[in-house]
Amino acid sequence: MPSLFAGVGRAQLRALDERVESRINIFNLYHQKLSHLKSIDFMPELPGTLSNRWLTTILIHENDFNITATSIIEELEKKNIEARVLWNSLYSQLVFNDVQIYSHTQQNVSEYLFKRGIYLPSRSNIM
Repeated sequence: MPSLFAGVGRAQLRALDERVESRINIFNLYHQKLSHLKSIDFMPELPGTLSNRWLTTILIHENDFNITATSIIEELEKKNIEARVLWNSLYSQLVFNDVQIYSHTQQNVSEYLFKRGIYLPSRSNIM
């Protein structure tokens, strides 16, 4: 690693605790304001772990209002708020077009997450 990169990395480490705290606060605010909505689930913390909440993700479940991840992203975009769908699975990329897919469920989990998942804005400096 070049010395310049090491220096930048060390400087970034000084702000790491503050940035993680900010991301946790952002997640907590989203959770406080949105967790009452039955069609939304937040990424849970596993028992015995503590998430740094670097990304705030939600899943939009089927609902009576036909609200989808895409429709939410489009509405946020109208207000100049950037949100994104979750990453698409690797096997759906063209380079893997001829690769056999193995899925242990009738509905592929990665496709479900891509279709229903949203990354909400969660930069350390938005609050």
